[in-house]
Amino acid sequence: MARRKNKRKRQKQRDQQNQSSVAIKSSADFTEVESEIRELLERKKAREAVKQAKEAHKHFDTEQSEALLASAYKARIKEMFERGMVQESNSLLGLVAERHPSHAQVWQSIRNEQNLRSGNYDDLVRPLAEPDLAPERRKAIETQIRHELFDLSSLAETRALPDGHPLRCAAAALSKAFTAVTTGPVGETEIALPEISRRSPLAPWKLIIRAIAHFYCGQDVECGQCLDAVDPSSAPARLAGRIRHMLEGKAKGDGPAGDLHAAVSEGSDPVYRVFKKLDDALQNGDMYDTT
Repeated sequence: MARRKNKRKRQKQRDQQNQSSVAIKSSADFTEVESEIRELLERKKAREAVKQAKEAHKHFDTEQSEALLASAYKARIKEMFERGMVQESNSLLGLVAERHPSHAQVWQSIRNEQNLRSGNYDDLVRPLAEPDLAPERRKAIETQIRHELFDLSSLAETRALPDGHPLRCAAAALSKAFTAVTTGPVGETEIALPEISRRSPLAPWKLIIRAIAHFYCGQDVECGQCLDAVDPSSAPARLAGRIRHMLEGKAKGDGPAGDLHAAVSEGSDPVYRVFKKLDDALQNGDMYDTT
């Protein structure tokens, strides 16, 4: 019985592979094939997209087909990493980086993203110490910092940048202010943070800190204004969504947001530990929903 079941399973796999191969080989239109693979990626079927993209690249063998394959691999590696298959995703990343060196920037971007999620910012920020770094490269790094960085203290302590580097100094100031504002009432000078400009990739954290200070003091209007100014694509925007829920009286349940709402509403002692839970949730990818 088990033997027949395994035989049927293997036959089904062969049929699927044959169908995939025939579908691509019978089509001379790369655009149509690309559309089908992009649709698989949109449906979060990265594994199947990789299979189809490999067949497509084998058939068309163009720069466009290789770029499509790189996109499929990127989605698959990210999917594996988010499912906790860290070792497997790293192995696949190393393999495709070796086979497709022309897309080195794609593979480095994935490494940077995984390092960010793991709290390791060294590889990402190291180029910022180079005096002749190309403006477009600097902008790309700063954009990734804005979108993905969640651990201010790790950035402040990185040895990939020299002592006194503006980014390290800004991260240290923000980390100190974050601890202060979630421990109790603070003065204006403690959250002024003049060293962080509006153009800084860490600027959204400055707004979050000021929002927390206003929220802690019951200044709802000022708190809402700070939250409105937070870049919605930035990492701290995820935290902003939870603060807004509390501001609007919508926090529910026993999760970190509910704990924080109770702690502040009842005037209880330091809320730092509760905000730390929220920060940990960011790190673990549990708070991407900001609604």
